[in-house]
Amino acid sequence: MAGFKLLYVKYAVAAVASVIINLGIQRMVFFTDFGVYTFGLALGAGTLFGLVTKYVLDVIWVFEKDARSLVAFQQGSRYVAVGGATTLVFWLCESVGWWLSSDHTVREVFALVGLVIGYVIKLKLDQRLVFGHD
Repeated sequence: MAGFKLLYVKYAVAAVASVIINLGIQRMVFFTDFGVYTFGLALGAGTLFGLVTKYVLDVIWVFEKDARSLVAFQQGSRYVAVGGATTLVFWLCESVGWWLSSDHTVREVFALVGLVIGYVIKLKLDQRLVFGHD
């Protein structure tokens, strides 16, 4: 039971780190301002950096897997596929926040809601489909 709870704590810490990286990168892109492409670039860049951060933390620290094996490569492919599906939830929430207000605070609040929903779903999918850890 203690290992079960520790897994959830580790997963939550990794998710928070990923969210900080994701939204931090987004802020840098918004600050740079790429005109009409800014929102899409911010979303994409933040997602990419957040995904890499989360994957590395999940493999090495949360699920304690060997990142150098063929199995790890196959897990990585499944991880990206599962992440793609849950990313749609995050992108939808963040886009709605931006569409409603064009305010960065509102956008980030909606993004956080989407990320929390996405990560709760992703934890269950990662346990069952990616890392085989029920």
